[in-house]
Amino acid sequence: MLRPGELVADIGAVSGYFTIPVAKAVGPTGVVWAIDAMQEMLDYLERRLESEQLDNVKLVKVER
Repeated sequence: MLRPGELVADIGAVSGYFTIPVAKAVGPTGVVWAIDAMQEMLDYLERRLESEQLDNVKLVKVER
């Protein structure tokens, strides 16, 4: 169970299926690192985060 203030890494974040609910669960004092190799998915996730008004997610692009 996730609690407010926790730090979480979502490896292979893709469209944010887990990222969004996790970001809501850890709240504004927590941080979620959304890690993916595809820039297109990170761009899509960034738009979703904006529409959900979540600013506790850090997008991280990695190489395959």
